[in-house]
This record gives sequence, C-alpha cells and structure tokens, in this order.
Amino acid sequence: MKNNLNPFIYSGVILTALIILGVSLLFFLPESEIFQTSPTEISETCNIIQNNGGHVNIVFLSAPSVARQYINGLFLFSPLGEHKEDFNFYNIEKKPRYEIYKGIALLAHSKETLKIASACPSDYVVAIVDSESEELRSSSYGNVMTLNSKHAPSVFAHEAGHALFYLAEEYVPARLANGAEN
Repeated sequence: MKNNLNPFIYSGVILTALIILGVSLLFFLPESEIFQTSPTEISETCNIIQNNGGHVNIVFLSAPSVARQYINGLFLFSPLGEHKEDFNFYNIEKKPRYEIYKGIALLAHSKETLKIASACPSDYVVAIVDSESEELRSSSYGNVMTLNSKHAPSVFAHEAGHALFYLAEEYVPARLANGAEN
C-alpha cells in the first residue's frame, strides 16, 4: 500500500510547488510583463480623425486628408450612410509595406501592418498604397483592406463590404466561394 501512494505524493508535491511558483510570479513581476496585451514598443502616433462613440474602429495608414476622402466615399452608400455614428476613424501617417498578389492585386496584410495599426483602436485597417498602376486591384484580406490610391474613394465601400460584412465577389462570370452567401 505504501508503494502505491508514492506517485500520488510526488505528483501532489510537484503540483503544489507549481502553484506556489505561479502565485509568487504574480506578486514579484511587474504587471506590464504578465498581462501584456499589445506591443510594448509602438513608435507610431495615433491620430483621431473622427470619434463618433461608435463600436467599429477603423485605422488608416495614410495622411489624414487622404483618409477623409475615403471616409466620405464610404458614407455615400446606403446603408452605411445611415450609420455614421457606428464608426470611429483614426490614422497613422505611415506608408504601408505591401506585396503584389499573383500579379493582380495589392496586399498589405502582414504582422508588421497589424503591429503598426495596434497604436490605435483598430478592428479594421485600411492601408492606402501609392501604386504605379491603376490596373492593380485593391483587396481585402482578414481585417486589412489594401486600397490602390489610383482608384476612386468609393473602392473603400467595396472592400469594406468584404471585410466588415464578409460579402463575396460577384464579378460575372464568377463563382461564389464555398459557403459564401450574398
């Protein structure tokens, strides 16, 4: 009987030691090192363009004047125009890095882009890219919209449809992605 208890005793001692170690770390380590939720070294400055007290935060990687043009273009369309108060807009004056995806579209979705955007409240990120070509498409991937500066500001509404509302493309001829409902 004594030999059968040894594994349980050792397990109990190890578990107790781990609990004591974990609790002591909470007391001795600075809170910022334990509960860090955002990058510690964000050198970017977040500027408020429009705070409507809304629950959707969109940050632009562009100059404020450029961001305002795209914001105005977004609200030209219904039902977005009737819900301006639901959106807050910020900007960071930083040119985003991007890639040309499959030779047809601009794509700025990356860890670096998300880290830069984290300087602001950012549910969604809009990266304005100064492209050489009008032929390269704007795109939306995850919560990052990459807009070609050569396109009209209304392209923001199109890409926001993908990012915010998960709408698929409806080009003709085209097929909807598996499971996509428009």
